[in-house]
Amino acid sequence: MNLFNYLFKNEYNKNEDPDFPWSPPSNKCNPIITNASITIHDSSTIHDSSTIHDSSTIQLFDDDTYNFGILNINIRNEIPITNKHIHICYTIDASGSMSNVCSDFRSKMTYILYTLENMLRKFHEEKQASISIYIQSFDDKTYTIIDDINKISDADIETIIKKIKKIRPGGSTNIECALKAMSNHINDYKSKHTGLNHDIVHLFLTDGEITNGELDKNILSTLLVEDVTNIFIGYGSFHDSELLSYLGHRAKNDYRFIDALEKAGFVYGEIIYGILYKAIENVTLDANNCEIYDYQSNTWKNNLYIGNLLNEQEKIYHIRKNKCDDKQCSININGKTIVKTRQFQILDDNIVLQACANVATQDSKVNLIKYMFRQKTQEYLYKARSMSEKNILFENNDIKGLKNELKDFYRSIINYIKDKNINKNTNTNTDTNNKDYLFYKNLLDDIYIAYKTLGTSVAIMYTTSRQNSQGRQQTYTCNTIDNLQIPRTPHLRRQVSKNNFRRRKMFWSEEDKEDEEQKEELESEEELDSEEELESDEELNMHNEKMDDCISPYSSREIIKIMRDFSVRP
Repeated sequence: MNLFNYLFKNEYNKNEDPDFPWSPPSNKCNPIITNASITIHDSSTIHDSSTIHDSSTIQLFDDDTYNFGILNINIRNEIPITNKHIHICYTIDASGSMSNVCSDFRSKMTYILYTLENMLRKFHEEKQASISIYIQSFDDKTYTIIDDINKISDADIETIIKKIKKIRPGGSTNIECALKAMSNHINDYKSKHTGLNHDIVHLFLTDGEITNGELDKNILSTLLVEDVTNIFIGYGSFHDSELLSYLGHRAKNDYRFIDALEKAGFVYGEIIYGILYKAIENVTLDANNCEIYDYQSNTWKNNLYIGNLLNEQEKIYHIRKNKCDDKQCSININGKTIVKTRQFQILDDNIVLQACANVATQDSKVNLIKYMFRQKTQEYLYKARSMSEKNILFENNDIKGLKNELKDFYRSIINYIKDKNINKNTNTNTDTNNKDYLFYKNLLDDIYIAYKTLGTSVAIMYTTSRQNSQGRQQTYTCNTIDNLQIPRTPHLRRQVSKNNFRRRKMFWSEEDKEDEEQKEELESEEELDSEEELESDEELNMHNEKMDDCISPYSSREIIKIMRDFSVRP
């Protein structure tokens, strides 16, 4: 090598960022958020002949004060795997119920261990990622399975797999002892890695309710370590969804419901994708001269925490603007920068402005009816969840009234779909039409599941899951409702003779008499007229056609690829 080349090479290396060896026009130099814009619904479009019949069913606001709109956020692709060290902790339910078999005669534990094996093999293959692993199982006690894997990509994966396959179900379910043990481990890990920028993720997997130890959800929530992402995953229809939902309601936490164990890989694939391919962390939307809808509280807010934004995501949030406010609305998207877009960029923990969304120029009338249907769907899911949390297991007047509203709204979506000829078989505008079909199909599934489970013991887990997947625009959605044996809402009858029944009435309190009068009134009515029963409607063809499709319209190519990698059966 001559002197010129030697000097040139060394000078070039001084000006090159080894952690970011790209320069424009590389896609990696483009902004993380490729689009952030606001679109306002043009209310004049409801007077078009094609939409006038359904406008009356989409009354979002009590008065004519607000305009409805959406915030659209697009994240670019080619977001690299995070370079932060991630410590992933597993708590696996190994109580006796995990030995129960599924429809294919494989046990729950078989599915869980197989899915766990797929996850660990995936981590082992990702040489770019720095991931350490800790695994514990529990029944009425806790058992450490893996505790010495500092970087799984360098570990002997077959030895790890042999250890997890030794987990055997047995004993009762003590969630308190499991949370305490994990809290001790995480605090010990944090003390050993003080000052290091490590992410800690805790995956808690269970299929049942507490049979041993503390029951109070408020006390159990105090056992969770702050600044840790806790993801609570419930299997099947017998887990304590109310508890897991409560524990997962914090900003960084989550609750996921696996309705069919053979689909567990889909849920884990989506979770792992969210861990590895973060684009922006701790994102908050701050609204100026408008408000953003919060699906969890069913309220409109000036700011909303939305968590992390991921590779290749598109997110749509609903907004409203006061018609009397002449000021232009905008929304600031603030978050923590974790991906470089230029050489020698310094990354820190500060929350900074990532993009500002303004009202997009609208050359023609914009009809946001599809998102207005979605808004109404989210409001109904909130109502159904709130009513389900009262644990009413018979069909009182409130439940009957809400079920009638759900039924009417379901049919209004169907009518709109028919009028617009939205189906999978349309030859014109096939791509757009198919996307609209999946969008409306997702809304119909939400309403159908809320309707079918309302007033039953599984209402909370199904409605909460559908509410979260719709509100957070998740890829996986629970939908095995047609295979679930849900008992019809019971008419409460006393199994006594007529004369004895009358004699016992003499000793009832006034409250007893009022309760029985309401039950008798409900028993004397048909639950639903046969011609109005939701299941018998011709319109349900769209729903019944593909209820086993658990992929929502909010998916992306990359996330589906990873989900399918995890979904292979044992």
